[in-house]
Amino acid sequence: YDQGGPGQLYPRDDTTPNMDRYVEFMNNQLTELIEKYNISFVQFDGEWIESWTHERGADLYRHLRKTSADLLINSRVDITRRAMEEKCNKEGIKCSNQEITVGWLGDDYAADFQDRERFVSDQSGVSGWGDYPWQAWLSIDQNQWAWNTSNLKIQKVDFLIKDLIETITANGNYMISMGPRADGSFAPEMIETMDKLGIWIKQHAEAIYNTRSGPFYPKSAFGSTFNDNKAWLFLMEPSSGLLELPNVSEEIKSIHLFGTDAKLDFTQSDKGIIIKTEKLDAPNPVTVLEIVFNSPVKMASSEGK
Repeated sequence: YDQGGPGQLYPRDDTTPNMDRYVEFMNNQLTELIEKYNISFVQFDGEWIESWTHERGADLYRHLRKTSADLLINSRVDITRRAMEEKCNKEGIKCSNQEITVGWLGDDYAADFQDRERFVSDQSGVSGWGDYPWQAWLSIDQNQWAWNTSNLKIQKVDFLIKDLIETITANGNYMISMGPRADGSFAPEMIETMDKLGIWIKQHAEAIYNTRSGPFYPKSAFGSTFNDNKAWLFLMEPSSGLLELPNVSEEIKSIHLFGTDAKLDFTQSDKGIIIKTEKLDAPNPVTVLEIVFNSPVKMASSEGK
């Protein structure tokens, strides 16, 4: 940008670029969005710039929180990732993008939830259980964020479904970025992909919305969600005939294939839960089982992490 940034044009002077002036401008813009348009969520990015400091991030967080007590603010309002990288360097550890992204220093830095980016360079940076609020975000275009005019490569629907499941069964929220064209429209391939994803989510809405991760900690082969006296198992790998789970204190009433009356045989004891899965087809892309308990279910032992 010739004027030094998008938005209001400031005359160039001896102080250009002027971070203090920009932060004041940004605060005013954000305040207008919150007060006039009732936004409930702010997604920051660009905190890797050296001139953005912990003090600036904390000040901005406090300003936004004062403006709206209900606002949700991601961890990139502060320098959490830089701090995590510095921590790795101080300890002499070579941390990957994923380890830096998944690392959480929320007790020391401003944020309402941890932000995990799936990097377009290697598609890493998302997976892993969090005992704190976190959100995965990825671009629907595998090659870049924002609008791509030359080499658009749309994520496959099956990948998005499995990525969604791996996120929500690990205690996370899921966000997909779609880069619009200059006129605000989206590529037909994006719309088709999101329509297919939306259809799958709608078909399995009970197992996704208003649920929490658990009662079983996720493994590579499965993840789970639960609400009240029901839990849903998402099977990601072909069955070996038996699925073993840690036991929970609540008694299982029934297990069946989601959306059908097809019941599965199982045993439950102090040693664990065993579900007979030999009759199940291979996941396409995932198989969903519904477990009904006699009472509201709680998390299994953390030993299952």
